[in-house]
Amino acid sequence: LSSTLDVAGVTNSAATSTATLFASGASTVHTLAATGAATGTTLKLNGAATGTTLELSSTLDVVGVTNSAVTTTASVYSSGAITGADSLSVAGAITGASTIYTAGIASSGAISVTGTSKFTGSVTVASELKVTGAVTATDSLKVSGAVTAGSSVHVSGASTVNTLALSGAATGTTLKLTGAATGTTLELSSTLDVVGVTNSAVTTTASVYSSGAITGADSLSVAGAITGASTIYTAGIASSGAISVTGTSKFTGSVTVASELKVTGAVTATDSLKVSGAVTAGSSVHVSGASTVNTLALSGAATGTTLELSSTLDVAGVTNSAATSTATLFASGASTVN
Repeated sequence: LSSTLDVAGVTNSAATSTATLFASGASTVHTLAATGAATGTTLKLNGAATGTTLELSSTLDVVGVTNSAVTTTASVYSSGAITGADSLSVAGAITGASTIYTAGIASSGAISVTGTSKFTGSVTVASELKVTGAVTATDSLKVSGAVTAGSSVHVSGASTVNTLALSGAATGTTLKLTGAATGTTLELSSTLDVVGVTNSAVTTTASVYSSGAITGADSLSVAGAITGASTIYTAGIASSGAISVTGTSKFTGSVTVASELKVTGAVTATDSLKVSGAVTAGSSVHVSGASTVNTLALSGAATGTTLELSSTLDVAGVTNSAATSTATLFASGASTVN
């Protein structure tokens, strides 16, 4: 058709148009090839959808057959849900005013949706992923550009993003960031890995939770609390909240905590340790630089170049409770050692 095919709720095996396809009702086609736009209330495809633009006023439904993937040479637009039992591959951008449900997605352009995105497979985006709602991927999330979400990002597999900016939570097994992670809360079930690039700092407006290791080649700056069930490895840390870790903390830079530092394992800092509140460690505290803490309570040893205490040094009477320093121990308050 050189102009328009208008189908009101019928079934066609193949629709081919050099211009525009409008369907006010439900349409079922085997293959859709269009150089113009394909618009309709519901478009059900048993085969492939190829063309310049797919504009849908309601729903794009891709059933789970062999060739049920949606492939376009440009963009997919939908004011309704984009659903697919198989993958959705787009050479251009994907824009949806509602929800994206698909087994997986691959786009060389941007993905933008104001609703929710749920993927049972992997998500690969060459540029930016913008979501007003939540993003859920049971596999992996790979974005060359930025991920901007107004809600939550949940990924059960390994994910690699350049920049993650969200107002909700980011949860996942492994989240690898080459840029910055900004948002209210970063909740990680396994590992937060920040590679050593210029903008590799992790910055949040609230808290960072991790049941695994928190590693970073650069600094880790958190406006809230840092809680880890395992180990914290970073070049330096700055937190306006508390830091709590049940494993080991190793810092090649300085450690600055506005409130309390709680560690079940050992704390090692090659630079300085500055804590406005108390330092409670079940093991040892090693600092090669100058440190300032309000209260130090530990069952192990406190070693370092200079330990400056504004209040109290409290060392419980255990086997390795001795306080050892290679330089000077200053305590303006009361100090109790075994």
